[in-house]
Amino acid sequence: MRIAIIDDEMRWRKAAEQAVIEHYSNVEVIVDTYENGNQYLNSKIQYDISFVDIEMPGIDGFETIQSARVYNPDGV
Repeated sequence: MRIAIIDDEMRWRKAAEQAVIEHYSNVEVIVDTYENGNQYLNSKIQYDISFVDIEMPGIDGFETIQSARVYNPDGV
């Protein structure tokens, strides 16, 4: 399973990453973190689950998800 965490605050990215790893300890999981929507979108990686902060500078969480649906309609 591949999971993305997108948040402009590092402490929340780290906390979410740790929570995901602990929750999915019984399966192989890859967690990628991004500090903004543009980094996430530029990666073009298809994720099974994406946790996205709504309020971020620049492109917000809603815009990030709308743009990601173009190339990953089932994973956001």
